[in-house]
Amino acid sequence: MTVQQNPFVYGRPITREEDLADRENEKRSMRGDAVSGQAVMLHAPRRYGKTSLARVVAGHLSEEDGMPYVYADLWGVRSIADVAGVLGEAYARASGLSWARRSIAEILRGAGFEVNVAGVLSVRYEGAGAHG
Repeated sequence: MTVQQNPFVYGRPITREEDLADRENEKRSMRGDAVSGQAVMLHAPRRYGKTSLARVVAGHLSEEDGMPYVYADLWGVRSIADVAGVLGEAYARASGLSWARRSIAEILRGAGFEVNVAGVLSVRYEGAGAHG
């Protein structure tokens, strides 16, 4: 009797591209957008492979195009302070990647944070109503 294993990985992001099923169009589109400098946003219900797809595309961009990437997992974020913490950690990991540091700082500024990127990251946020 031959035992056949389920080819689908469930419950965690995949690490091998060959385990990513039927995503050629998405990979091609994401890679093209990233190479041309466009922002990419993935939206789908939980467990649809967003993280796996992003990691596979980022790996290709890094290996084949020399384009570094920074990964920030926002799962479990419940407040603006949490977002700042996660992006601040990503910012710290990106030390030496000045483009990534600038991008993360721009994201934080766009969310209403005051960001100082000289040397160590300094972030300040005053909620709506704090001014008046």
